[in-house]
Amino acid sequence: MQSDLSWSRRSFLVAMGAGACAQAVGAAESPAPGAMKWIVGYPAGGGADFVTRVLAAQLGSQMKQDIEVVNMPGKGGTLAAGAAAHAAADGRNLFTADNGILVYNASLFKTLPYDPDKDFALIGFMARTPLLLVVSPKSGFTSFEQILKASKAGRTPPLQYASPGEGSPHHLAMELLKSQTGLVATHVPYRGTGMALPDVVSGKVPMLVVDLAGGLIPIKSAAVVPVLSMSGRRVTQLPDMPTVPYDLTGPLNAYATVGLVAPAATPMPMQERLNAELQTAMRVPEVSRKLNDAGWETAAADATLLRAYMAAERAIWPALIRNRGITVTQ
Repeated sequence: MQSDLSWSRRSFLVAMGAGACAQAVGAAESPAPGAMKWIVGYPAGGGADFVTRVLAAQLGSQMKQDIEVVNMPGKGGTLAAGAAAHAAADGRNLFTADNGILVYNASLFKTLPYDPDKDFALIGFMARTPLLLVVSPKSGFTSFEQILKASKAGRTPPLQYASPGEGSPHHLAMELLKSQTGLVATHVPYRGTGMALPDVVSGKVPMLVVDLAGGLIPIKSAAVVPVLSMSGRRVTQLPDMPTVPYDLTGPLNAYATVGLVAPAATPMPMQERLNAELQTAMRVPEVSRKLNDAGWETAAADATLLRAYMAAERAIWPALIRNRGITVTQ
């Protein structure tokens, strides 16, 4: 997602290069015998699930291990995070953690079944996908400038925008954009992008914040119209889409990001083995091609990149959540 992110594309590419130079740990310990379990806190078919399944297949092949991907959706990934945090720390239990699970949820929920700072061993950065603002073809909008002008015209009721859920990177990115431009729009949360799209396509809700991974197909089929990249740079797959407005009052560099973690007590030799295997998997041309074609930017990197990325996130989003009074229904 966002940071003062001097976590810009340049920083990301530098970190990718550093990760690519990391060497596999020859004496690293193997996970305990038996099938491995990789938990995802979101529904099957979503972006995090897609990344996980592509990498689980490759890791399983490399490690000669069966890896079962288990979907445990609900409450912004907190249910799955709680289960993953308290799983056996024997190297057989993995978890796909996004910026919501590692950063936002501590500010969004009154209580959590896990501690994002203490309960996970960070294994490695996997991928990120830029966030976009798209509109219904029936909305009459073709640019963000039109949307901004209409929203400030005192419309009754106000404009609405959809997101895949309360407290999602998509929801928070739009709230940041609102705070920096004066955009007036009411949030309409759904349970995933797939649930939101029909209402946006039909014009019931005029706008949707979507990640590139989930929005590429409906955009290319003209089911929705992209009007703004919220990542602060051009999106390769959509070169004609504008980037963030020039008159923002602060930085906007919004992504949905996923990394690999394990229970905190996982022995360091196992963590090193898992990261070495992850880096090998990320460098497989077919793996990177699948992820890139689906709208994900990848990095073969160690835990350092994931740790630095999430630290940059913490510098921005908790304050936004607090200042705008954003909460999530328990």
